[in-house]
Amino acid sequence: MSIFSLHHVTLGTADARSNVAYYTNTLGMRLVKKTVNFDDPSSYHLYYANAAAAAGTAVTFFEWQGARRGAPGIGGTARITLRYGDGSGTAQFVRDPDGVEYVLRGDMHAGYAGLAEVEIWSSDLTRSDEFYSGALGLHGAQVSLNERTWSATPNDAPIVRAISKDPRQTPRARMGAGQTHHFAFAVSDDATQQSFLNRLTHAGLRVSPVMDRSYFHSIYTSDPDGHIVEIATVPPGFAIDEPIDSLGQALKLPAWLEAHRSEIEGVLTPLP
Repeated sequence: MSIFSLHHVTLGTADARSNVAYYTNTLGMRLVKKTVNFDDPSSYHLYYANAAAAAGTAVTFFEWQGARRGAPGIGGTARITLRYGDGSGTAQFVRDPDGVEYVLRGDMHAGYAGLAEVEIWSSDLTRSDEFYSGALGLHGAQVSLNERTWSATPNDAPIVRAISKDPRQTPRARMGAGQTHHFAFAVSDDATQQSFLNRLTHAGLRVSPVMDRSYFHSIYTSDPDGHIVEIATVPPGFAIDEPIDSLGQALKLPAWLEAHRSEIEGVLTPLP
């Protein structure tokens, strides 16, 4: 029973058009799924990934039209690191149109390879470690008095980095455009996910039932600072409802929303 990587990160955007342009043209990602927020079908859920639409590469967005900017803070993600090629070389810092801060590792000409790390702000690194190491089984390392990391195995690069922040001086994260809604860890199958559900429940943590997200199955819990953390399966994958070579071209809806397709298409922002 183990987490082997990040699965995806989901954020908010105030404008789907500029979002698509930036992630495909500037960051060189592939739009692999154009669907809707299953909990709010009047808004997009856009998925970007690498060329193969592989697990551990997805950055996804809910469109909240005209939403105010979010802000980093305790319980939120401050920075996301993306890997290009083999990830070697000089890192560069960029911000997307909604203000999301990224570190880009590697040569962008080598192509987008996947998610490397999320950076969170923690009010108590010991409590954070009890969650990420104790409840989730990740491997922690103390970087300094104010910084800690967790990796999937002792020899792997970190996938989560926590920076200690004093809650008397640092506000909580403010949800909005450009702020992370949740991030997800990847597990290999439903049985592994069920083991985590049992483990989290026995630890006395709040955890959702298994939810069918069409392209993966999900359970949700929260870390000690309230950041939503998802554990998602790799199967069935993005090619379950359209050919791999035409991913992201058509609006895909789950079966229970197909009867409302014309109504949903009527309120969504037209995309190129």
